[in-house]
Amino acid sequence: MFSVISEGFVFKSDRTGPTACGPRTALLKDGTLVCTYMTQTCIGSNDFVPNVSYSSDGATWSAGKPIWPQHIGKKSSFVSVRPTPDGRLSLAGMCFEIAGPGEKFWSDEAKGMKENRLIWCVSEDGRHFPEPKAMDLPYYASAEQPGGLLVRKSGEMVMIYASYPTIEKRAPVITNHLVMLSSKDGGKSFTPGILGRAEGSDATFAESWITELGNGTLIAGSWLLDNKQNPDVYFISVDGGKTFAGPKPMGFQGQTTSLTPYGVDKVLVPYNQRKQGTIGVWLALTRPDANSFNLEVNTPVWEAKLATRSNTSGDFSEWTDYSFGEPQVTVMPDGTLLLVLWCDQPDGKGIRYVRLGV
Repeated sequence: MFSVISEGFVFKSDRTGPTACGPRTALLKDGTLVCTYMTQTCIGSNDFVPNVSYSSDGATWSAGKPIWPQHIGKKSSFVSVRPTPDGRLSLAGMCFEIAGPGEKFWSDEAKGMKENRLIWCVSEDGRHFPEPKAMDLPYYASAEQPGGLLVRKSGEMVMIYASYPTIEKRAPVITNHLVMLSSKDGGKSFTPGILGRAEGSDATFAESWITELGNGTLIAGSWLLDNKQNPDVYFISVDGGKTFAGPKPMGFQGQTTSLTPYGVDKVLVPYNQRKQGTIGVWLALTRPDANSFNLEVNTPVWEAKLATRSNTSGDFSEWTDYSFGEPQVTVMPDGTLLLVLWCDQPDGKGIRYVRLGV
């Protein structure tokens, strides 16, 4: 169902240059494409710098520029851009304070991150991003938040995140749940709650994302670490987010990252495959309901030369050795799809795009 039309780089780094990650795209009202992504010294370093690039056709991109240059060296932010129903852009994610050069935000020993906060803002024009507002976490943990801020058709704002152990270890952390924060007053206040839980006190979620389908159904997707049989799961709400059923299996075994609504009741799910079949990024089209994810299409759309840089297992425990990841899709006005991902491959390092026909 999907065919590659063209591919190239949004941002390409020298082999010894900075590492790029977390690409997300959105469309402005005038059809301009926006791509946000982070650069950092190396994977795991606590010096994320959010950048933004623009394109009129999805093939030729402007040079990236820092979104908040005043934060460089002081704050390390991982944020994702998402469109709002009224044509604006939200930009949100997680923020770490920088204690000094060369420090890491991740610890293999702790299996977690530095303590952090959530940040968010809304851009009126997609070209000027205000100083982000910061929120403390409602439960002690560090937040893994790659999915940004969803603004629903009703105007409600929703953020979800996975709880991780902290390097500081000032209190116990519950990891087997997804936390949801929602605001019905334009971001003046956010109400916390638990979206859903997994069995086992040591279960941990990752790469969590929430979206609203055309029919108002809310779908949250996540990678359930250490679940070999059903690593990719979803939660579904048909009552506006009051309750969620799940976790339920998506039906494939990879690593999910993002969800893009498609039509009235479908969703596009790009995911990473490092172990089975074609190694690279796959794209699934599904019609989820409370009983099944209902896969309609599930096929590779970008093939990697390397699954990992040092030929490691590809398990989460060795995520700092990955050689590609974090795919996301935008539906273009002409019906084609624009897939973006980060990669560190023999033919290039940076943020790659793939234009797909449907």
